[in-house]
Amino acid sequence: MNKFKVLIMIFIFSNSLLFGIISSILDGNTGGYSTQAEDNAKIEVGIESITKDSDDYTIAVYAINPFDEIAGIQFKILNEELFFIDSIYGGKTEETDFSMHFNKKGTILGFSMVGETIKRTSIVSHADKEKKNILFYAKAKSNNLNNGEVIGLEEDWKDFLSDSVKSIDQARGKYENWVSGSLIPDNLGKNVFGYVFIDYIEHESGNTFLEVEVGTSKEPVFVKSKDKLNTEGHFYTRQGTSTQELTDVYKENYIQNNFPRRNRNNQTKWTLNSLKKYLITSSEK
Repeated sequence: MNKFKVLIMIFIFSNSLLFGIISSILDGNTGGYSTQAEDNAKIEVGIESITKDSDDYTIAVYAINPFDEIAGIQFKILNEELFFIDSIYGGKTEETDFSMHFNKKGTILGFSMVGETIKRTSIVSHADKEKKNILFYAKAKSNNLNNGEVIGLEEDWKDFLSDSVKSIDQARGKYENWVSGSLIPDNLGKNVFGYVFIDYIEHESGNTFLEVEVGTSKEPVFVKSKDKLNTEGHFYTRQGTSTQELTDVYKENYIQNNFPRRNRNNQTKWTLNSLKKYLITSSEK
């Protein structure tokens, strides 16, 4: 199965509470998530499975609600350009005669027109508790956006055409100057040119594409943020074909474990005399 990442947002409406969950699926790996608004009001929702048949995907959504009944749901596939919903069927929503509505952009709504609710879950500790508490199945189709066609940079060059830049060759030169002179240094800083190398490859199809080769940096590199309060910038890691932003303690732990030179530079080197002087000064404060 091709690698993909889908974010699924689910809202569960109980008789008195609103639960919001965001689930993440990567390469078919699934997980359950729970939220708790009060000690006696807990619900778990998630993806029991995701299966692929040609360009069709079946997403099984489950809900475990031992404390409160479910009056309605809202389900959203983010990155809707990857899939479009084809049908909704089965599960507790069908058993309860919920009216299910969806659109091609991945939004699913479900509720009862006569006020019926999905009853409290009775199976909460069984090994197959997720399978026994399926909320509904969503049949989705791939949009087949990636067909392997090499598009090239020609359309990007056209954006640089103007009254003074009238030919594609001139526009290409302006584009290349923009990449090396503005795009990279304005977002990553000028220091990255020691290990970020760009090249323009002429494809056999006649198209040109940009190749970026990134070496290993000795210091962490931050992408500049548009948020003026974020003076340090955003920090990203690359795992296979996936890019993930790290924040807070996860970012600090990653930097400490992968950039020991930075840590050494930040450590104070003590001698016997400097340590003695520090202790005396500290005791006098």
